[in-house]
Amino acid sequence: MIIYENDKIIAINKPSDISSQGGKRVKASIDLLASAYVKEGEANLIHRLDKDTTGTMVIAKGKLMAQKISAVIHREIEKKYLAVVEGRSKIKGEQILVSDETCTHFDLLNSLEEIRESQMVSSFKKIAEYLDDTPRTLYRVLLHTGKKHQIRKHCALCLHTPIIGDSYYKGKEAQNLLLHSYSVNFSGNIKNLLGIDHLVSPIPEYFPKFSLSLL
Repeated sequence: MIIYENDKIIAINKPSDISSQGGKRVKASIDLLASAYVKEGEANLIHRLDKDTTGTMVIAKGKLMAQKISAVIHREIEKKYLAVVEGRSKIKGEQILVSDETCTHFDLLNSLEEIRESQMVSSFKKIAEYLDDTPRTLYRVLLHTGKKHQIRKHCALCLHTPIIGDSYYKGKEAQNLLLHSYSVNFSGNIKNLLGIDHLVSPIPEYFPKFSLSLL
């Protein structure tokens, strides 16, 4: 599960079917496991993945380090996801999807100068289309904001192409949710502080095959 560790962070390849954060009905979670693993100080989640989402997650060692990373999370940290959705692409090449939190109003843009607090903003790039008996599209998605279920909402409620395996948003039934946190990339001061520029989690075998050069 651990893909990288130093004195400042732990990075993991989160498996499916485990919550990021504990709660009353949660028997096992990433934060509880990380806290048990870190013997000195505290383990603090920098970001969260939904229970059935797999892939790269970053955990800070100590509150101060968590605060430093969280302060630049949308300026010096790039989170890259892979999502496989039902149907043909609604995205032309690469576009920025801007919406409210319910996708009642949304726009597909080629550029964006300003992000408001109330907005959900994601960049979608079509990587591949699979036009067999069950058409599917593979997207690379970059998060510019971090709202709950943001990618899942954008796919299902704005684009009307739910992620395969996402039963909550009426996606096609599958054994796994086809949403994967592929990489977390660092730049600027946070890159120098952490001493690393990127973290990558292997793509699950149940994802369709494609060339990594397209990302």
